[in-house]
Amino acid sequence: MRHFGLSRLHLRHAVKTGLACCLAYLFSALLKSNYPVWAVVSTIVVMQRTSVAESLQASLLRFSGMALGAVIGVGLSLVFIHPENIWSITVILFGLNAAGAYFFQYGSRYMLASIAATIVLLVGHF
Repeated sequence: MRHFGLSRLHLRHAVKTGLACCLAYLFSALLKSNYPVWAVVSTIVVMQRTSVAESLQASLLRFSGMALGAVIGVGLSLVFIHPENIWSITVILFGLNAAGAYFFQYGSRYMLASIAATIVLLVGHF
């Protein structure tokens, strides 16, 4: 059955995602979180897939990419500890993000790793 060009699977997924976002916001607000928006954003990211198995697999890939990037970022921050060395940081940022874009062809976790490494490196220097 199709309504407005959407299958029943897509309609059900849309309703589940909307409900999950509402529940994430509600729980975050009840716990008096300062930033309930992050609960909703995280829910949207996790709910991008139509099945629980796909969501878990995607979450594991995202987590592994972000963890790899965090380790790389901390390592680079320890090696390059002088924040006034703007040219070194610029070259490292170029290399990190060029590598992430290149290795994206092998999986999105590598792009996420470059993003996480960039964030850790910049936060560590400012």
